[in-house]
Amino acid sequence: MKQILYERLIQYIIENQDRFYRVAYSYTRHQEDALDAVQTAVCKALESYETIKNENAIRTWFYRILVNECLAVLKKREKLLLLDDYTEQEEGYCEIGYEHEGNVIEELSRLEPSV
Repeated sequence: MKQILYERLIQYIIENQDRFYRVAYSYTRHQEDALDAVQTAVCKALESYETIKNENAIRTWFYRILVNECLAVLKKREKLLLLDDYTEQEEGYCEIGYEHEGNVIEELSRLEPSV
């Protein structure tokens, strides 16, 4: 019974891989993210195929996994974008009225050693 279910799942995945990509792309709007989401969804489906309670619900079950993966990719991308925005806004500190003239090493060599 489980072997037949596994084979049906594999057949379903092979026959519908283009559809899966289109769904993932409609969520992510990015080729690499869509491919990653489909790949992860396929791996998760193959790892947990035994949890399918109704053999006739493979389609719904797999699409739920795929959509969840797409949402996870979007959430991860949002975190990365927020981090990138934060680092781009960071500027160096410059004190007004202070202009560095000369070499720091020269200035340090002029100091008298303290005991």
